[in-house]
Amino acid sequence: MDIDVFTQGELPSVLRVLRSALRPDGALTPRERAFLATYAQIVGVRLAAADPEPLPADEVQVDDPHARKRLVQLAALAVLLGRPVRASAFEYLHALARHLRTHDGVIDVIAALHKGRRLTVRMLALRRGFKGILGDAYRAEGAFGVLRFLGAFWFKMAVNRDRLWDHRRLGLLPEGTLGREYWAHMTRLGYGFPGERGGIPSSIAYHDVGHVLAGHDTTPLGEIQQGSFQGGNRRDDGFFFVQFAILHFHQGIRLTPGRSRRSIFSIPPRCCGRSTAARNAESTSRDNGITGR
Repeated sequence: MDIDVFTQGELPSVLRVLRSALRPDGALTPRERAFLATYAQIVGVRLAAADPEPLPADEVQVDDPHARKRLVQLAALAVLLGRPVRASAFEYLHALARHLRTHDGVIDVIAALHKGRRLTVRMLALRRGFKGILGDAYRAEGAFGVLRFLGAFWFKMAVNRDRLWDHRRLGLLPEGTLGREYWAHMTRLGYGFPGERGGIPSSIAYHDVGHVLAGHDTTPLGEIQQGSFQGGNRRDDGFFFVQFAILHFHQGIRLTPGRSRRSIFSIPPRCCGRSTAARNAESTSRDNGITGR
């Protein structure tokens, strides 16, 4: 998933769109400002000290269809930063998508979230997520891969038993190797390997390998970072990983058997110091389910 897709001439308007999706009226909060500044840094734009002026949805000019899609998705993330979702922010997103003639499933998700229809949110998000994950399972192992994923996810079945000892023997590798660090990550957190009851199917083992490679922990913030990392290196619909992580770990929508959480995005700024990070880590160690195992 690429997010640096706009021309230099379009970027000022893009930042104004994101500012409008964050908060159509009034000054941005420090958290909202950080969201905007982060994207500005990604695309190499210096953000002025003053907040950008809001940009009416019907004045947005982006020609490329792919860039339009990305703009709607980025604006949706800005809307989802609000907890609860602001009516004015969602109305802006809806108007933007209508003006750009670009619809993404996240709009339906946010509409249901705004109305408090959490079951609908869950079903829409799972349908999109399963489409991608089951596709991974099919490409890796064919129809049996799909069955193995569903069995492991819903019924905690032991699948890919032929690969269990390959994973356990990773603990014999030298420290500092990817295999040993992956083994240590899974063992330390008490997560099952492919082949163990309640373990992950082999087709999605890449998630925890990504945790090790990127250095993201399993706190809510770390899972959002990891979801974004996976979304960024996925070629087909990487946005579903980002949407999944934001909904589960920030908006509190339970999308896996593990418990959903509010992320530190929802904690008042005065609580966001080192003590909060420590509490998150302690909470994670007590609850292995937050990543959905």
